[in-house]
Amino acid sequence: MRARKKPIVIEAVQVDFRDGVLSFKERPLWIANSLQTDDDSQYPIYLKKNDKIHFYVYTQEGEMRGKNEDYILCGIHGELYINKKASFEATYTVEPKGWWNKLVWNYLT
Repeated sequence: MRARKKPIVIEAVQVDFRDGVLSFKERPLWIANSLQTDDDSQYPIYLKKNDKIHFYVYTQEGEMRGKNEDYILCGIHGELYINKKASFEATYTVEPKGWWNKLVWNYLT
């Protein structure tokens, strides 16, 4: 059997993580609400004190470890997960920003 993924739209943010500092080019609300802001480990996106190379996302399948330039994705049910840069770029097409670009994008696809 062969199968093809359904064309669904997800939210994604590329991570800039250097020297233990986590930052994003964009910061949508779902990222802001998911970030660890103190030592409380209840947030899905967090850092570990002695690890300056990786950040962590707690997913439905357990803990995932990401690094600089990876993407954090928010699925259609609000679930978070990490996607490596090469895999993201091979699998997804980024939609253009702005209402005019979205109108053209929707017309062409």
